[in-house]
Amino acid sequence: MNIKKIALITLFGASFLGLSNAANATCSFSGKVERVYQNATTTYVYMLPNTALNSSYYRYFKTTDPDLSRAIHAAHDDNNYINVRGNATSCPSTGSARYGGWVSNVTRY
Repeated sequence: MNIKKIALITLFGASFLGLSNAANATCSFSGKVERVYQNATTTYVYMLPNTALNSSYYRYFKTTDPDLSRAIHAAHDDNNYINVRGNATSCPSTGSARYGGWVSNVTRY
């Protein structure tokens, strides 16, 4: 096999894996970290939406990944807004507590 074929196969495989990971995260939410709770193994993040000062609901996610947990704690401590992607099959649109699933990505802004 020549180098071009190997590079093409590698790029195709990497893009396929990236797309499959993004497809698994189906609940994305941007907002303010209102509260973080952590027990021995799991971190829970409770968020309010960006657009509401007195929201009637909050969205919550959970993670056992130490890097994601640190990012969530840092955003809370620094009073930052974040975007969280979770693996819930959909983002619930009713109820006061809306579960977004296990965290797959955190972006601070």
